[in-house]
Amino acid sequence: MFNVENFFFGNSDFFNFKDQEISRNYHDYSKHNRQEQITAVTALTAILYILYYQFNKLILPPELKGTSKN
Repeated sequence: MFNVENFFFGNSDFFNFKDQEISRNYHDYSKHNRQEQITAVTALTAILYILYYQFNKLILPPELKGTSKN
């Protein structure tokens, strides 16, 4: 059967080196970088949500401002 898991870079078994020490060092390095990427994407997503909220509030028609939850 075709195993899809081996084609994702996040899979820990994808980059297996013959030398176990190199493999362990690479996985530790990769884990740290993935955590930084997740943190950056989460922060940018939060900023985009805040900007969207502020922009949406700015263009809201005046007759609807009393009915919206601000």
